[in-house]
Amino acid sequence: MNPFGVAILGLDHWYIGLAALDVFRNHAEFPLIGVSDPQEWRRDDVIRRGAPFACEDPQPLLDDDRVALVFTMMNTAENVALSRRALDAGKRVISVKPPAMTVEAAAALVAHAERKGLFFGSFEGLNRYSARRRQVKALLRDGAIGVPTTYCRLTHGSLPMPWAGQQGDSWWLEPAKVPGGAWLDHAIYAVDEVRDLFGAEMASVQATMANRRYPELGVEDYGTATFLTQDDVTATVEDAWLATQHAVTHVIIGREGALHLAGPAAAEGPVLFRNGERELLPAVTDDEPIYAAVCRSLRDGEAPPFTGADAVTNLAACLGAYTSHREGRRVNL
Repeated sequence: MNPFGVAILGLDHWYIGLAALDVFRNHAEFPLIGVSDPQEWRRDDVIRRGAPFACEDPQPLLDDDRVALVFTMMNTAENVALSRRALDAGKRVISVKPPAMTVEAAAALVAHAERKGLFFGSFEGLNRYSARRRQVKALLRDGAIGVPTTYCRLTHGSLPMPWAGQQGDSWWLEPAKVPGGAWLDHAIYAVDEVRDLFGAEMASVQATMANRRYPELGVEDYGTATFLTQDDVTATVEDAWLATQHAVTHVIIGREGALHLAGPAAAEGPVLFRNGERELLPAVTDDEPIYAAVCRSLRDGEAPPFTGADAVTNLAACLGAYTSHREGRRVNL
């Protein structure tokens, strides 16, 4: 079997870049071939962390026949050009989120991948591989809470860090590099989750964005949006950089019960409330890291559970929330 090597192109979004490095640097089936990044100190750091090779420009990695899949982890503004280079070199692409500054640019990038016959996806879709996601989908499918009516996910944390263990300005704070701030940072995951769990598209959204703690920022530090899906599920998504520690509340309510997936009511597994009773459901774990799972799918010719079209749809829904805030009205999607 030909090698199915992996490369990491850019380290702006180091959260994923370094996580992928940890998975692939010693992986027998999906070896890390190398990392590219324009900043020397970051290249030096990943070499110390076990990367076998690091270069300033990605071309040596794009020319390497061992590389089958790349993670493009530069900022959103630079991602389209970088991803197109990778696709033109015949590489499959897992992209930073969001993959583009506009829906039109994202759609054009996905269309380019389709013309090349290559996979392209944005990494908020990777959570579709997780055992917890499959568990929750099965519970909803089997009617554990009856017909779902409400989804609520609140995620609060601190300002994004520029590098592991460092404080300072991150690219997520620069409006020229990303089309949103605290809300978009995590809401794009929730949008994809809603679409995946309920199998319905977002129909409309009403949102409010604000700077409640950091008025000097060029992007919001707080946002809340209420979506309505085509199946009349209300999805409330609140994200903020107001806290000093990460905190999540995650609940799905149906006509016959509720699932608490994170927060004070939930332990390691989901908590099911139904018929006046509380049941702690088993915690499930992934058989392998989801970064390796997507490699396995692509290597074996299986269709991943997310596509470039999902990346475009997720971005459109998120940018619709910003339109709603600017115009002070509910926006149809």
